[in-house]
Amino acid sequence: METLTENNVHPLGQLDGCSNTRTGIKFNLLTPDPGMISIDDIASGLAYQSHFNGQTPHFFSVAQHCLLTLHNYLKCTARQDDKLALVLLLHDAAEAYIGDLIKPIKIFLPFFNTVEDRIMKAVAIKYQIEPVAFKSPLVKRWDMLAQEQEFETFYKGSTEFIKEYLQPEDARIEFLATFWDLYTA
Repeated sequence: METLTENNVHPLGQLDGCSNTRTGIKFNLLTPDPGMISIDDIASGLAYQSHFNGQTPHFFSVAQHCLLTLHNYLKCTARQDDKLALVLLLHDAAEAYIGDLIKPIKIFLPFFNTVEDRIMKAVAIKYQIEPVAFKSPLVKRWDMLAQEQEFETFYKGSTEFIKEYLQPEDARIEFLATFWDLYTA
């Protein structure tokens, strides 16, 4: 097991709070900047990240969860708000950079929530969204509906809500296409 030295130096070099992204951006996790945000990195990070901590009968990505959340809204709402649709698609964007921790762990790690909030603020600024939009009760409502449908599918055998499990690359492509359909900068 690798350990840090007394000077907070990892055997591979000084820790700087950064991680590298698919597009080659050095992403600062502690002080994220909108210029560090890339929809390509978000789509990739979410598409290759397993939802429900991987405890599902088939691989199910966070990207597919975001798409399901958006799909529910689009299917059930007559008057659609394009900004809300974009927020629903991006509601878990921070997880592309810091992972998808299950709720019981997040409760014990309050600083994780601080980092997540900082990233979501940078995402909001990058895509001209009010940062508070991600905390909206409407977003929570649609997110919880998708999670309930996923629970019914994964743990109770329902075939009503999820018709197919997207492979990571397919989820990435669909997420990107959906983003570009919604985003008008």
